[in-house]
Amino acid sequence: IRMIGAIHFEHGGDYRFQALSNDGFQLYLGDTLVVSDPKQHSDQLSEIGSIVINESGWYPLRIDYFQRKGTAALKLFWETPQSKEMTF
Repeated sequence: IRMIGAIHFEHGGDYRFQALSNDGFQLYLGDTLVVSDPKQHSDQLSEIGSIVINESGWYPLRIDYFQRKGTAALKLFWETPQSKEMTF
């Protein structure tokens, strides 16, 4: 599945992203690959990826996700420069 949309950042700063997935996924902001967990696996958290946003506004977002067999899961988490805590 390829999901395409946009995400709004209210402030500039360092944003961190992580996902719980079963099987693999990749997260892009614009043309930048932020998180990559492309292999087949059961439910697991990805490593954390970060990106520096220079100014507030809308940014293109793309998630490429695949599911081979069995159960499926995809949940995206992020941390803003102000929160310092992952949320979904």
